[in-house]
Amino acid sequence: MTIELNLANLIYLLFALVGAFWALVKVIISQYEKSLDTRFSALSLTIEKDQEVTRRLERDFLRMQADLPLHYVRREDYIRGQSVIEAKLDGLGTKVENALLRFFQNTT
Repeated sequence: MTIELNLANLIYLLFALVGAFWALVKVIISQYEKSLDTRFSALSLTIEKDQEVTRRLERDFLRMQADLPLHYVRREDYIRGQSVIEAKLDGLGTKVENALLRFFQNTT
């Protein structure tokens, strides 16, 4: 059995092969684009979730910054308050000592 190919059949066969190759390339590219679309949509959902978490953390941090002065006493403020209390106690102690000295001086 012999196969004869004339020029027209050869050109048709060449166009058919090029067309099949072109169709295969288009199918592969469309599947790749669908895969990319799926990945990008998943990525955008992840980014939106991360942005929401970031917003929530930022809100919590700002709330903590607003509440911090109410719950935190600086060291200098504490020392100043303690100094005032100790000075008052020392003054009270001095008054008690003076009262005791006067009491004992008057009894003897």
